[in-house]
Amino acid sequence: MGLRTIPAVYELLQRGDTVGVFQLESEGMRRTLAAVRPTNFGDIIALVSLYRPGPMDNIPMFGRRKNGEETIEYPHALLEGILSETYGIFVYQEQVMQAAQILAGYSLGGADLLRRAMGKKIQSEMDEQRAIFVEGCAKHNQIEAAKANELFDLIDKFAGYGFNKSHAAAYALLAYHTGWLKAHHPEDFFAASMCFDMHQTDKLAIFVDDMRGWRSHACRRQSTTARLNIASRQAKTGSRCAMPWRVSECRRKRRWRRLSSAGQRCLHLARRLC
Repeated sequence: MGLRTIPAVYELLQRGDTVGVFQLESEGMRRTLAAVRPTNFGDIIALVSLYRPGPMDNIPMFGRRKNGEETIEYPHALLEGILSETYGIFVYQEQVMQAAQILAGYSLGGADLLRRAMGKKIQSEMDEQRAIFVEGCAKHNQIEAAKANELFDLIDKFAGYGFNKSHAAAYALLAYHTGWLKAHHPEDFFAASMCFDMHQTDKLAIFVDDMRGWRSHACRRQSTTARLNIASRQAKTGSRCAMPWRVSECRRKRRWRRLSSAGQRCLHLARRLC
């Protein structure tokens, strides 16, 4: 499955309709999705990173800037290239390291030492790194000491809870895939989710409630689209075509025979409620 922008997936995320979707199913995260309205994969990565104690305070600002309700401002003009994807907000550890490289001429190894020092908050190390940072800013970009200290304090604030982007991207990829499955194959999604949490009655109740509120037009839309495609091909060729929903029904029967009895019950319930 590619990561091209599939409208159905992002419509589902923007509604906050993410019960059962990896990393995005908590009530607070669903409200966040509805407020921020993600439109690309980068937004999912950022929200996975921000939705934690500390950085989640920046979520309202992130949403306002993303949706054009607030002007995007950068701590320094040189940082626009690395902060544009997160609307001027430090979110990832990698951004902290890149900022040190760009502003103060740190090497990659030196930037990682700075990140670790900021995470540990050992005063002697922080004082040493501050001196290196201020000197580097003056040497490489002619930034005055007062502004350099201000930038150091800002970076230090975000470095304390910055999330590793590569880690967040892996989480976001699984979130996207499970969101795609829910948007396009809700019956299979709910059946698999209920089978996985079969021993948790509270979780099963949540899934049942979500299925009852699920927009059944998604299922009907797929069937309608298939019928329109068939009619279009028949009009062009003048011949009758095999009905895709009949082929799909055969596949469903084969899949049904391979399921356990518990799986069959879950899929039957999902089909009835969706």
